[in-house]
Amino acid sequence: MLILWYNCYGIIIYIISKLFRGSSAVERLAVNQDVAGSNPAPGAVTDCIFCKIIKRKEPARIIYEDKDVICFLPKTIHVYGHTLIVPKKHYESLYDIPEKDLIKLIKTAKKLTLAYKKKIKATGVNLLHASGKDAQQSVFHFHFHLFPRFKNDNLDTWPKLPKIKVDPDELLRKLKIM
Repeated sequence: MLILWYNCYGIIIYIISKLFRGSSAVERLAVNQDVAGSNPAPGAVTDCIFCKIIKRKEPARIIYEDKDVICFLPKTIHVYGHTLIVPKKHYESLYDIPEKDLIKLIKTAKKLTLAYKKKIKATGVNLLHASGKDAQQSVFHFHFHLFPRFKNDNLDTWPKLPKIKVDPDELLRKLKIM
C-alpha cells in the first residue's frame, strides 16, 4: 500500500494543477518531457518546485543523482534520513509515469536503502507515495518518500483505516485482471 502525507508546497502545486484541469494527462506530459533541459517546451509546468530543483533554479540538499533520477532531502524532514526520490522528467502521478522510469526509481530506492543501512544504521524502510488529489498528493511531480526506520523509533507510518464491510468474492470479481 502506497501512502503519502507530505504536505510541503501543496497549495502552490494545487493551484497549478487547477490551471491544467482542462487538458489531459497525455497533453501535460507531451509539453513536459524535457524538464531537465534548459528551455521548457511551450506550456510546460514551469512552477513545479521539483523541476526547479532539477534545473538548479531552487536549492536542494542532493543526496544522489544520475541522468534520470535525483534524490534530495525535503524542505521539512519528518524522519531521520527522509529522502525524496524524483524522476528528472516531469510526470504527475503513477497513472502517467512509464514503467521504464518507475523501474529506475525503484532501483534507486534500493540503492539508497542499502546505503542507509550502512551509513546511518537503518534497520527498516518505508517507501511512501500518493497519486492524485484524492490520495492526498500535494506535489504533482511523481516522487517517492523514503523513510529509513530504526529499532524503537516509535513511528507508525501505516494509516489508521476504518473497518469496512465488503464481500471479498464480489471484490475479487471486480478487480481480477485476466
